[in-house]
Amino acid sequence: MTIAATGLFVALIPYLDSLRNTLLGLLILGTGIFSMGIGSVYFQKIQLDLPLVVINTWQIILGSLIALPFVFLLEPVFYIQTDRYFLFGLFWQVVMISILAMLLWFYLLKIDAVKANNFLFLTPIFGYALSAAFFNEPLTLYHYLGALLVVVGTICSRSNSDKKKSYNKFTRIFDKRKEENNRS
Repeated sequence: MTIAATGLFVALIPYLDSLRNTLLGLLILGTGIFSMGIGSVYFQKIQLDLPLVVINTWQIILGSLIALPFVFLLEPVFYIQTDRYFLFGLFWQVVMISILAMLLWFYLLKIDAVKANNFLFLTPIFGYALSAAFFNEPLTLYHYLGALLVVVGTICSRSNSDKKKSYNKFTRIFDKRKEENNRS
């Protein structure tokens, strides 16, 4: 995971010049991502017997209430223009990202939290690729190198996870045989 995180930082290098104005925003974003990680681990650990929609709804409500004061603090002029672009953007954020993507996320967490978190590192890479494809955003060597590090980090993390699983399987078999021999 360290290799993948390094890849994300490398891909961020071209944007460090404009970072001065958005440092507080990035800190808030980082706090949100960190909270998401903690929530994911907590969700996996306690294994709530609730429908995913209920968990997702509470997450959206609580997250929105926590983020609301930052909106008023960081935005000098509060301005919303309710046109078709705003409504489409709102629909996309609420339905596609907040509901469908999070339901998929919780489903993946139930299967395997480690693999789900590993593949979360690929999200910014897809973002770069989509922005280049649809908005003609330039991709730099940093983006390609960062993407390569993220992919390599994800593969290494998966293989380490598989090694741990096979090692645990082997030790369980070995322990069972040892117990059987002790009983004999």
